[in-house]
Amino acid sequence: MSASSDRYEASSYSAWDALRDPASSPLPDPLEGLTIKDEHLERVLRGQDLLVQDGAMGTQLQAHGLAQSGQIPDLASISDPEIVTLVHKKYLEAGAEMVTTNSFGANEIKLAGTASVDEACAAAVACAKASGARYVAGSIGPLGKLLEPYGEVPFERAYELFFQQARALAEAGADVIAIETMTDLREAKAALLAARAACRLPVFASMTYTEKGRTLFGTPPAVVAATLSSLGANVVCVNCSLGPRELLPIVHELVAASRCPVAVRPNAGMPRLEDGKTVYDVTPDEFAQVMEQMLDIGVNIMGGCCGTDPSFTEKLAELAARKEAPAPRPYLPALRICAAQGMAQADFRAGDELEIAFAVDSDDEDVLDDVREGDADSVVDEAMDLRGEADVVELNLAPAGVTGEDERELLEEVVAELEETSPMPLSLRTDDPETLEALVRAIAGKPLVGTAQGGAAALEQLLPVAKRYGCAIAIPAAGDAAQHAAERAMELGIPGEDIVFRG
Repeated sequence: MSASSDRYEASSYSAWDALRDPASSPLPDPLEGLTIKDEHLERVLRGQDLLVQDGAMGTQLQAHGLAQSGQIPDLASISDPEIVTLVHKKYLEAGAEMVTTNSFGANEIKLAGTASVDEACAAAVACAKASGARYVAGSIGPLGKLLEPYGEVPFERAYELFFQQARALAEAGADVIAIETMTDLREAKAALLAARAACRLPVFASMTYTEKGRTLFGTPPAVVAATLSSLGANVVCVNCSLGPRELLPIVHELVAASRCPVAVRPNAGMPRLEDGKTVYDVTPDEFAQVMEQMLDIGVNIMGGCCGTDPSFTEKLAELAARKEAPAPRPYLPALRICAAQGMAQADFRAGDELEIAFAVDSDDEDVLDDVREGDADSVVDEAMDLRGEADVVELNLAPAGVTGEDERELLEEVVAELEETSPMPLSLRTDDPETLEALVRAIAGKPLVGTAQGGAAALEQLLPVAKRYGCAIAIPAAGDAAQHAAERAMELGIPGEDIVFRG
C-alpha cells in the first residue's frame, strides 16, 4: 500500500500539533469539552508546563500501621481518613501539585462487599481534597481478575466495573481520572473507554512493564502509546514496573509514539527482601538524576511509585523548578497500525510504504468457498501464512459475498483467534458500522479500517466509529470524493497521519 505525496500532504495535520496549538490546525481541539480545573492544568495537558505528582501511597499507609497483609488498603479512607489525608499533606509539603486518591482497588471485585464503590471512592476523594491539594487524581487500578480469553471477566463486564468507579470518583470531585498499573492493553482500553463515557475529566492512562521492556502480556511501549493516545487518553503514562534507569528505554518509545503528554512514575529501584522487609536501593538524589533525563527527552509529568516517599517528591519539585518548562518532545507523526504485540509504522511524507496482504484472496475459489461456509479456521490459517510477507493483514469478506450477521459472526471469530495467535496488525473492511464497532471496541491495538466495497455512503457511517475507537481510516482514492472524505474525517478529529488513501 502506498500514498502519493500530494494527496497525503492535503491531510497531514498532526494530532500533536493540534493539541499544542489548536489555532494552527483544522482538527478539533483534543481538549475541547473537557472539564479542566485551571489554565496550568490545561497547559500541562498540552505538554507546555511541567507537573509534579506524589509518590507511593501503600507503603506510607503501612508505615502508619494501616494496609497490612490481608487488609484492603482502600478501606483506610473510611476507617482512618485523618491518616490518609496526612499522607497526602506530606507529599504536598514536599512539592507535589497533584495527589492520587487511595482508591486504586476501589472496584466491586476487590472491595468484595466490604464497602460500596461509591462509598470508597467518595471517602478517598474527600481525604485528598481535605489535604488542600491543587489537583486530585482519582486512581483506578486493575480489577484483580484477568479479562477473557486469559481470565474469566468479559470485556463488557470490565467496562461496566470501570465505568462505575470512574463515575464515582468524578462525582466525588476528582480533577482527573488516573488509570494505573495496567498489564493488559485490553483492560487499559476498557478502563479508558469507561472513563471517557463516565465523565468529561482528563484521563491519564498508565501501564506497567517487565524487565524485558514489554507489558506482562508482551505489548511494546510504542503500541501502548499509539493505541491509548489515539483512543483518547490525555496523558500516556508508565508507573511502577521498574526503577527510573530501567524505564529509560521504555520512555524513549513512549514519547516518540504518543500524541499526548507522557508521565513517568517509577519505583525507587528494584525491590528486594532484607531481614524480611521489602527495601528499595535507589536514593532520592539518584532518582532525580535519572528523572532529569526523562524530562530532557520530552516527559512533562513526573512522580513516584512503590518505595518512594516525600523525600523523592522534594527532589522532583526542585528539578521542576530548575527546568521551568518541558523540553521539545520528538513525536513522529506517522501512520501506526497496531496489534497487541506488533506495529506497522509508515511516515508517508518520507516515502514510506506499507504492504497489506489479503487473508481472503478474491482469486482463490477454495478460500472463497470456505468463507461462504463460515470456516473461520481457514481464514485464520491464511492470515497466519502471511506473516513475514506483509506489514498488515486485511480481513474483507466482500469477495465471498458474505454480509450481514454472517459477516459479523465470522469476522468476530477470526479477529478473536488472530489476537491470540498473530502479532500482525489488522486492516478490517466492512460496510456495516455496527459490525465495525463490534470488531474494534475490544480489540487490543489500533487497526486500519475501511469500507468493504468502497461506497461513499458506507464510509460516511464508518468515520465516527473510527474516531471513537482511535482507528486509522482507509479512504478510496477517487479525486474530489476522496478529498471530501478526508476533510470530513478531519472534522471529526481524525488526524492526517491516520488517513490513508488507497485504490
